[in-house]
Amino acid sequence: GEAFVQDIDPVYQKNVQLVSGSFDQHDLSYSCVLLPRLPNHNLTGELVDLLKNEISRLCLAFGWRLEQLNIRPEFLLWVVGVTPDISASAVIQHIREQTSTVIFAESVRFTKDNPSGDFWAPGFLVIGGRQSLTESLVQNFIRNTRSRQGIDQDYNRDNNA
Repeated sequence: GEAFVQDIDPVYQKNVQLVSGSFDQHDLSYSCVLLPRLPNHNLTGELVDLLKNEISRLCLAFGWRLEQLNIRPEFLLWVVGVTPDISASAVIQHIREQTSTVIFAESVRFTKDNPSGDFWAPGFLVIGGRQSLTESLVQNFIRNTRSRQGIDQDYNRDNNA
């Protein structure tokens, strides 16, 4: 089927042209997804620009290549190219911690609603390589994460009013 990131109309999507020779064949890419911890904390408005700028800054700072960035109201998806010594969990940890710090510094509401210090839901979805994540895979991840949190599917609809 078609790649998920091409089938949707994202709030923000960035596809970066790959420069041949910039990474050799031993370099790795990870496709990563995080969800807001609280389902009613949608990634929209000023939060989209904040995440776009912060993730771009972090990738530059850590020497990673941001290959794709897709910010949807219910999830953050990005593809990053790294050197072989960088694990997927290290990428996720840096993005999770740094973006949480910036989001909570900018939003009193998010900080008040979520005093955990981590903006993102427990867990993450990561696929090695530049494979496009399918919509069904991401939706299953969202459903499973919310279920593990004890949140049913009606929570988001009922609490967005």
